[in-house]
Amino acid sequence: MNMAPLQHGGVLIAVDATRKGRAEACVREGELLRMQGRHAEARARLEAAIDLDPESAGARAGMGRVLEALGQHDEALAEFGAAARLRPTDADARAGMGRALWLLGRRIEALGEFRVAVSLRPDDAVAHRDVGRALHGLGRHAEALEALDRAARLEPRSPEVRDLRNSALRAMGRHAEMAPEPPAWLAHGGCGAQVARGNSMLVLGRHAKALEAFEHAVSLDPGSAEASLGRGMALVGLGRHDEAMGSLDRALSLDPGLSTANEIKARILASRASHGEALESFRRETRIDPNNLTARLGAAESLLRLGRHAEALDAADGALGLDSGSALAHEFRGQALVEIGRHEDAVAAFDRAIEADPRSVAAHNNRGVALARLGRHGEAIGSYGRCLEIAPGEVQCHFNMGSLLLAMGRPGDALGPLGRAAELDQGNATPHHERAVALLALERHGEALAAFERAIGIGHKAISHVGMANTLYEMGRRAEALEALGRAAGLEPQEARVHVGMARVLQEMGRHAEALEALGRAAGLEPQEARVHVGMARVLQEMGRHAEALEALGRAAGLAPKEANTHIEIGLALREMDRLGEARGSFERAVELEPQSAHAHLFLGQALGAMGEARGAIAEFGRAIDLDPSLHSALVGRGQALHMSGDSAGALDALERASLLDRDSCEAHLCRGTILLGMGRPGEALEAADQAIRASPDEAACHKVRAVALARLGRHAEALDACDRALGLDPGNMGARVVRGNALCALGRHADALAEFDRAAALDRREALPHLGRFNALRALGREAEASEAHKMAASLDGRVRACPE
Repeated sequence: MNMAPLQHGGVLIAVDATRKGRAEACVREGELLRMQGRHAEARARLEAAIDLDPESAGARAGMGRVLEALGQHDEALAEFGAAARLRPTDADARAGMGRALWLLGRRIEALGEFRVAVSLRPDDAVAHRDVGRALHGLGRHAEALEALDRAARLEPRSPEVRDLRNSALRAMGRHAEMAPEPPAWLAHGGCGAQVARGNSMLVLGRHAKALEAFEHAVSLDPGSAEASLGRGMALVGLGRHDEAMGSLDRALSLDPGLSTANEIKARILASRASHGEALESFRRETRIDPNNLTARLGAAESLLRLGRHAEALDAADGALGLDSGSALAHEFRGQALVEIGRHEDAVAAFDRAIEADPRSVAAHNNRGVALARLGRHGEAIGSYGRCLEIAPGEVQCHFNMGSLLLAMGRPGDALGPLGRAAELDQGNATPHHERAVALLALERHGEALAAFERAIGIGHKAISHVGMANTLYEMGRRAEALEALGRAAGLEPQEARVHVGMARVLQEMGRHAEALEALGRAAGLEPQEARVHVGMARVLQEMGRHAEALEALGRAAGLAPKEANTHIEIGLALREMDRLGEARGSFERAVELEPQSAHAHLFLGQALGAMGEARGAIAEFGRAIDLDPSLHSALVGRGQALHMSGDSAGALDALERASLLDRDSCEAHLCRGTILLGMGRPGEALEAADQAIRASPDEAACHKVRAVALARLGRHAEALDACDRALGLDPGNMGARVVRGNALCALGRHADALAEFDRAAALDRREALPHLGRFNALRALGREAEASEAHKMAASLDGRVRACPE
């Protein structure tokens, strides 16, 4: 028995796994009712199964059998066809299609389906019998005889095959070759002889023949417990478990101490997932025979399936008390220990199981699971590898290995085992889904989409729609991503994380009101989930509703007071509101909660820099860089703080390092250009501005710095063009208008310059530079009185203005 596979942590949501379990239970109940002839009730149970899991091949095939019994052959054909599509290797479904087609008069098509069933199950006498019957019905007696001969070789004493074969021979006029009837071998001997014959047939694996013998024995002596037991065993071999249960119950009513009957009954119950009833049967057997190792192992397994892990551990220990070398007992003990969380002890138990049985596939696989949970990933991969050496077709182990490699951040390595799992179990959506996750991590978006679609087609619903949405989102196909999330929400409306995903996409599409609605739905489903409130705060901030954003962040902090990221978000919101002192406090709290968070130190450094505390900012940026040397923003911030402190050389060094980390960083080049201007190095400043423009051609500040550098180099016409470019991107850029006015003055266009300075002054009446520019333009125009007033205005706004500028 394999443990549940490890699951990849990058998956966004978990689909309700109990739906599939409930569907399987409905299928079992429906089959039982069908075998009891209660077809209407069986149909209702199977309809419930299909509602729960429309992709259940077992439910579709079961419905086909019920409809067949009700004579509704068109509908039966549709259900058998659905089962065959879902499980293409299901010979019974193809045979069911053949029977329905035959009864609908579509005989050639029916023959084709019977032959497909034979190709899927070539050693099945019934499949060959169906082909023979169809050929005989079509008048193709010689071909029918060949098929029936194959059936007879596989099941020599089948009365039905014998009768069909005789009919074909009769039609061909070959009467001498017809078999005599009835079969003489059952015509003599008492009950004991028939039981002995049945047991011989069981040993040979000829369950149909054994059933005939045991039924004859029961007819001879209805009070024989051995005959009823044998009948039950033969029925189990034929897969007719419901009938077997009746025979086994009959045997136990005749002889309550018949341990074999009790044990087989428990196994049937376990196979039906009736683990509680199975447990009682195993425990009853243990009371009858305390030294019955098989019964103790069965009890341990049933307790594991029931989730009663501590009791399962005790039961496994009890089995080991009878046989300390039992591989299965050590295996069950290990599984119980894993579920209890004692992973080191579990590894030791699996090691003992492997010592007892070195080729135990389950022990190697589950040892890998335990090692993975301990974080010993390399050893876990080794265990999975050994499992696959023993059983290369072990689907669960391929899946576990792939999932672990994916969780380790090795999606390329994960693709192989996940692909193999998907190939081996084509009707299982989970390997296809995990393979799609790996492809997404590798940015192979087209293949990822196809794999998610395959998983959805098989039956992996909401979680795979979310995966598809993530893929489409990364491809920039936001509208389609939103549609996929909508389908996921329709399938799992109570899953809050789906609504959070929808909100993220809507937010990026600028549909903030709808994003808020989606987050409101998520908060209604999971009001205690702090990240939902953080998401609401981010949307509200983008909408400019900062006070409400702070309220949402306050709720998040109340739910998770020790979550550093929430305090960072609060600090960012306060910073947007120019409440720098409070923002600083929030960032300091984040640093206190998570001293190893590079981003907490980064944002604290930015707050200190904005407050003019250059030394503190330099220290915080340094800590951020120590924690994450690749943190580009921290290097830029450190450069700005060093420049503020007067260390221009140090600032340039930090900004150069930032540029090396990200050559396409507009911010680093822009800051370098500004500092170089201040150092009187306009040529180098111009180069830095050009690099910034290449990185971000639509950033007005880059064109403004370029304009200043050109002006300093005396290239005023070019400076004028650079200003026009800056103002085209940002008409309200006061600094660009001042530089443009200066360029116009230098070009002798004083009236135009005065108009430009007037526009700059109108943009920011608290800034002295436009008035100094007006002073220069007015004086050049000979308007001395107005020039004097402009100079006075500049001096009133900036105390550093003392004398008329040169």
